[in-house]
Amino acid sequence: MEHHNYCTQENGVKICNVSSVLPNCSAENILLSERKNVWMSLAGLPQSITLDLTEMQERPRFIKCFGFDCWHDYTSNPSVIELWVSTDGENFITWITIYPELKQGIQLFQIDPLGSRYKFIKIFIKETFGGSKTYLNQVLLLEEYAAISTESVTESHQQTENGSQYRQIYEEQQIQVQNNEYIELAQKIENMGKEVASLKQSHANKQQAPSVQVQKQQQQKCDITFQDGQQLTSTERMVNTLKGELQMWKQKSETLEANMQQMTKMMQQLIEKQHQQDELISQLSQKDKATTDNKKRINDNKENQVSAGQLENIIDKKIQELSLNFQSLLNSQEQKFKQQQQDLINKIKQLIKQRSESSSKQRKSPESQRSSSSSIELRKSHRHKSNKSRQSRQKHRSNRDSKSPTPDSDRYSPKQKKVASLLGKLQEKLQQRARKIEQLNISQRKTRNRSNHRHNDSFTSD
Repeated sequence: MEHHNYCTQENGVKICNVSSVLPNCSAENILLSERKNVWMSLAGLPQSITLDLTEMQERPRFIKCFGFDCWHDYTSNPSVIELWVSTDGENFITWITIYPELKQGIQLFQIDPLGSRYKFIKIFIKETFGGSKTYLNQVLLLEEYAAISTESVTESHQQTENGSQYRQIYEEQQIQVQNNEYIELAQKIENMGKEVASLKQSHANKQQAPSVQVQKQQQQKCDITFQDGQQLTSTERMVNTLKGELQMWKQKSETLEANMQQMTKMMQQLIEKQHQQDELISQLSQKDKATTDNKKRINDNKENQVSAGQLENIIDKKIQELSLNFQSLLNSQEQKFKQQQQDLINKIKQLIKQRSESSSKQRKSPESQRSSSSSIELRKSHRHKSNKSRQSRQKHRSNRDSKSPTPDSDRYSPKQKKVASLLGKLQEKLQQRARKIEQLNISQRKTRNRSNHRHNDSFTSD
């Protein structure tokens, strides 16, 4: 079964961004089917290539397989690859992380289905197998994941038969890179030599006197050598001059070192001053924060005091309303109680009048008096007999019973008892209400004292 690769230049896929490229190793080579073409990066990791799929001619509904081809098992082969995807080419998300093996040929990896709304794919190579550079021969995007067939393996083997040629190309490219690096180094060395020569000339122009002294010393040495009969060759003279220059450069280096030490000391002092300034700035900032916090607290306290005063005024108004209502209720209840008392007194007076009238009527009628006298005598006789029997019985009773007086309750009628009980209950209710009034007055006094204390504290804090 053949698997169609949709990541080709013929299918409209383009390269929109590359991290780095060596000469003659462009990134568009990964979109070609020929294996001898290669993309190679400069030194340094990570490296990346961004594929543009906006003008793709044929695209499946989902891409489920990603792969790449490396013609050899070099240390520059990628070992960790991340696939990033995006819809606009700017905001990328990581889709999958792949860990290839160190081997030559094609490697395929199953990925989560990638829909058609993702128009950009970034191949982000994080690590290699030790090399500072990396490379790819081809990139594959397939509709379905499948193992590599034997035909593809044989084709890869047939292509790798010419491995020596590819190695030569790879080595030539590396040699070119090294030559370029050597050329850059040589240019840098030449520039350094020019700078040294300019420094020498400037130093010679500034210090002509010491150079004259050095020439005199050299002439003296030459005279001494001629006197001894020894003739110096041109090379020896050059050596002597170079020695003199070396000594001069040593002196200059010593002076430069001293100047560098002074500069380092100055830098340390400046750094210390900067630290001190930073500390002062931090302290000032802390003070500013503290002042702002205090101002905020004062404002909050004022607002709280205002709100507390408002609440106290509201509470005072409510307490006054309650006290007025309570007083009105007390007045109404007192009036009712007085009316009830008057009604009871009137009823008692009426009862007394009725009894007095009935007793006066009984006294006026003689027949009734006689009948009543006879009945009274009979009753007295019965009472006398009963009293005698009772006296005999009372002898056997205790002294308490004999000494105990008759209760006052027998003196009053049941109506009088009810009136007395009602009067007692009313007195108890009045006492309870008076106690409640006292408690309310005490609570009002306490709230007023608290409000006064708070006002005094606020004035003292201001």
